[in-house]
Amino acid sequence: MNTNSMKTVFFMVLLMVLFIGLGGILAGRTGMIIAFVIAMGINFFSYWFSDKMVLKMYKAKPVAE
Repeated sequence: MNTNSMKTVFFMVLLMVLFIGLGGILAGRTGMIIAFVIAMGINFFSYWFSDKMVLKMYKAKPVAE
């Protein structure tokens, strides 16, 4: 794995741990399960669609040759 992949995995796991911890504090075991599902959804969306979001945010256009 290269450095970029390692950083991506690290931040996704960190987000998941934070969500699960917060869910556990707020609602116990049920909160942890709900937070896990939400974190998985956010991670999936971030991993597959973040590049498109950034390009739209900056109104990127294809470069003509």
